[in-house]
Amino acid sequence: MSPIVFRARAPRSQTLVCLVATALAFLPASAAESHRTGRGEASLFFQYMAGDHATMHTENGRQVEADYDTVYGGGLGFGYNLDEHWNVNGDLSYGALDMSPTFSHHDSDVAAFTINLNMDYNILRSRVTPFLTAGVGFAYFYEYETFDCYDYDSWGVPYYYTVVIQDQSTFTLGAGAGLRWDISDHMYLKVFYRANWHTGLDDIQDDMLFHEVRVAIGCMF
Repeated sequence: MSPIVFRARAPRSQTLVCLVATALAFLPASAAESHRTGRGEASLFFQYMAGDHATMHTENGRQVEADYDTVYGGGLGFGYNLDEHWNVNGDLSYGALDMSPTFSHHDSDVAAFTINLNMDYNILRSRVTPFLTAGVGFAYFYEYETFDCYDYDSWGVPYYYTVVIQDQSTFTLGAGAGLRWDISDHMYLKVFYRANWHTGLDDIQDDMLFHEVRVAIGCMF
């Protein structure tokens, strides 16, 4: 395939504000000391991810504009608390992006699978703490679709052509921040924002940048 250039769009700030406000509404009156050291974790999460706008350079030399709309997804997470501050964790997620070329009469669902290895730093030794997170991973976008597109020549006359979009895979780098609440000694809630850079593909000139908001509910053991 030929190169694809992505220009990122920021997520809706209202969504992040609402998610954080929901978490804050349930904070305990006093933040007791946490008991995380040496304990494992498992979680289920829901994620919101902002889409991108792409300029695709096809094999026949044409440029095709396409929108990757906002996507919702979810997955599983696992982790281990090295101490009260440091947490190493990994996650598996799935989501479906809606991809629609500008000069086409239909759109397509793109299945997105990701796997990440992250390190979190809990700033406070308390049940309620802000935290920072960073990690690396791998993403696979499964799609094989043929689009009948149209455009206009220099005389304003419409013409039609076919574009074939195939699957992609990429390495990812992520960084973000959020809030963690240890509801009890065995349950916790995390709400955070993370920027994900997708890089390392021969078919992509520039890095892809996606904005993600995630809510996770989990147990410690």
